[in-house]
Amino acid sequence: TGHYNQYWNGRESFREGVAQLDKSAKDNFNKILPVYYYGTEQEAQALNPYMDKAIEKASLNIQRHSMFFNRKELVRYIDDSYFLIGVSFFYKQEYNKARRTFEFVINEYKDNEIKYEALLWLAKTQTELEKYNRAQSVLDNLQNELDKNPKAPKKVVMALPLVKADMYIKQKKFAQAKEPLLDAVYMPQKKLILARSMFILGQIYQKEGEYYRASD
Repeated sequence: TGHYNQYWNGRESFREGVAQLDKSAKDNFNKILPVYYYGTEQEAQALNPYMDKAIEKASLNIQRHSMFFNRKELVRYIDDSYFLIGVSFFYKQEYNKARRTFEFVINEYKDNEIKYEALLWLAKTQTELEKYNRAQSVLDNLQNELDKNPKAPKKVVMALPLVKADMYIKQKKFAQAKEPLLDAVYMPQKKLILARSMFILGQIYQKEGEYYRASD
């Protein structure tokens, strides 16, 4: 019930909002692209109906279906609901609310795989808040956690170098972004993510005067 009622509807609303943002995305190819495009403030406001619905549905799921006994949550989609609230606040660009939500998930679900995703998105949030030292600390922590667990979610492993690269690019540390971008392109990424990563690498090589590498 917790999955197919509130959570499922909230997740679908979130996905619709992200798809809407992807359609409206307008990159400036005269500048080195960010790895991720989260839109302008105006575009974020246009997503509010989708993200507000996602937050509402996830919150209802927690209120109505949580079964917390002996310090353990027994309903598997409650942690997903908290995470959905966090990413919805992120896309609304309400980054402090997103940060608090991801920190709650990390602390509350230490023995759950969702902590890896929450750490990843916490690093993204700190980057958007321009708290780069904190973002780096979170990424280092996540890397340590992944090193200890060979069965960690593959999507987090594949996204980690991209998040690192994005953090460096936001700081205009383009040379430092090259290594994580190269790590990312040698992973089985989705076609659009791979193409964007390769394009950004080309832009950085061009900026550095390495025209043969940029051409390749």
